[in-house]
Amino acid sequence: MVAKECVAQGSLGHVTKVELVWNYHGPRWRGRPEVQEIREEHTDWRKWLLTKPYRPFDPRVYFEFRLYKEFSSGIPDQWMSHGIDLIHWLLDDHYPTSAVASGGVYAWHDGRENPDTFQALLEYPKGFLVSYSTSFGNASESFTRIMGDKATLINVGGEGSQRWKLVQEKGAYSNNPLVYRSQKVLKLHDAELHGMPWFERLFHEGLEKTYGPLPFISDNDPSHMKNWLDCLRSRKQPNATVEDGLAHSVATIMAARAQREGKKLYWDARTEQIVDHPSIQ
Repeated sequence: MVAKECVAQGSLGHVTKVELVWNYHGPRWRGRPEVQEIREEHTDWRKWLLTKPYRPFDPRVYFEFRLYKEFSSGIPDQWMSHGIDLIHWLLDDHYPTSAVASGGVYAWHDGRENPDTFQALLEYPKGFLVSYSTSFGNASESFTRIMGDKATLINVGGEGSQRWKLVQEKGAYSNNPLVYRSQKVLKLHDAELHGMPWFERLFHEGLEKTYGPLPFISDNDPSHMKNWLDCLRSRKQPNATVEDGLAHSVATIMAARAQREGKKLYWDARTEQIVDHPSIQ
């Protein structure tokens, strides 16, 4: 919330570019031990295929479906979807106007069909460009940068990282190599801390005193599930609505298709269709 407030209050000024770089070193989604153990009789293979054409049982496809084009786009729908959803929320701009993308299998030649290296560029109606990039061949530090003409909001650590800082935009290094840009580390408000269960607050405060803001959020964090259950009772809209889900799905599908089809794609907001030409205003 603190990061979103920075954007909403105009601390960044006019945002023109966003960069998300989330990396990992390893054959992601390949190598699950269950692949060697499972047999077709342990599954309902035909039901698992849903509407896909029948194909013989393949334990790799069953457990490692993210690597196969017929069942997933891999990096865009498994990783970029989370990152782009965050950008939509922070910048309050939800549907890209266009997308281009490129990628391939460059690091792990293990039979995977989906890229292990991927890059997408998406334009948005408010007038900014989002660059999303992932490599599974190098774990260089992941980050998110939201770049305005007054300041840059930087997150270090990739998905789930709470390490946000606001860096002043002041001058150019080419004009003055000694230019100083002030930095402010963003932390949870007291109200947000007090809203946590006592044991979670104690754990969080103890770690933060030692390490600063944490570079992750545990997969066991109940915040989203609690919000959803609360909304079932109150009938209010959850933090992430079905419209938010549609918006990040559109961005994800546009990027995945642009990479596979090798062309720039556009979003027609009037017809709610992905098209291969700009819509006529």
